[in-house]
Amino acid sequence: QAALAGILEYDLLGRLLRKGCDIDGALAALRKAKELDPSNADYRGSLAKLLTIDTDGTEYGPGAKLDESIAEYHAVASDIGEKEAKQFDGDLMLVLAHAGRFNEMKELAKTVQDTQLRETGRIIAIAATDGPAAALHELGAFDANTRRAYAQAIAQTLLNLRLYPQATEMYDAATQGAPNASSARPFIEALRKTKRLEDLPLDEKDPRAVVQKMILAMVRNDTAGLKKLFEFDVKPVGDDEDDEDPLSLMRTMT
Repeated sequence: QAALAGILEYDLLGRLLRKGCDIDGALAALRKAKELDPSNADYRGSLAKLLTIDTDGTEYGPGAKLDESIAEYHAVASDIGEKEAKQFDGDLMLVLAHAGRFNEMKELAKTVQDTQLRETGRIIAIAATDGPAAALHELGAFDANTRRAYAQAIAQTLLNLRLYPQATEMYDAATQGAPNASSARPFIEALRKTKRLEDLPLDEKDPRAVVQKMILAMVRNDTAGLKKLFEFDVKPVGDDEDDEDPLSLMRTMT
């Protein structure tokens, strides 16, 4: 069953987690593998990891089952053992971050053995809950080289979380005293001006609002919201089925 799951994660062209792969089928296979051998930590970890993938192959996408993934990682510790579960600390840390469960990240960090994972995970959570100033204060406890290395790793995760103000300050800290400081400055300044689309005010009288709503609907897999913006009423003669999924159609067009 685990081997079958691995096959289903690829599309017909042999590309991993691309359109055409069967995420639901792979999940079903891994759940069966878990049922047959519940003490196999590798199967359980693979299941937890795949639960972070949306049905279209996007990691941490809107349809990803993050809470179920977290529960599975915790279950490895309770069902098999803390020692076996430790190998998944890094994966669990990231899922907690993408699920917005930052207080749990802080608690997990207290038990993590790897120093870099422990400190970067802890500071990511602090940046998310307490802001960039608090995160910079925590970074100040390390020497210059360690501080830059940790700041770079933290910044990348914060950028993936779309926490742009925090990511900006971490990238800034990562370049202080570094040979690439001047070349990184344009990127940092552009990031400093970046805002999440959903945080921008929508003026219903501005034609650009339609584009904003469309992008938000696509990012959130909001089929109903997208249908409100467009009419998908051209269908083949005799087709009594519902209109083609507008999210798939719009992604194809873009």
